Amino acid sequence: MNTEEILIKIKMIEEGILPVKSRSELYAMLETLTDEESRVFKRKFRKKWRKIAKSSSKSNQLLRLGEKNPGSGTSSARIYVVYSDARSKAIKD
Repeated sequence: MNTEEILIKIKMIEEGILPVKSRSELYAMLETLTDEESRVFKRKFRKKWRKIAKSSSKSNQLLRLGEKNPGSGTSSARIYVVYSDARSKAIKD
């Protein structure tokens, strides 16, 4: 793991979301948490990607804002966009 990845993961933790960049990582981390902790992290993650989706129409279409049951591609895109947002903030700092 390089320095940039470490900074990104720290930024994600500071924002209160799990430091993941793939669905498999996300599901593995959620399994290690209690039900209450898992619920909190899921809510924070949903809040984060919705905020990003509402910020531009391009990301709105990609993340399928308003869709109740996203497919695997959509959920992967949501994880990637949240990770990319944390990456850009970590680079700025």
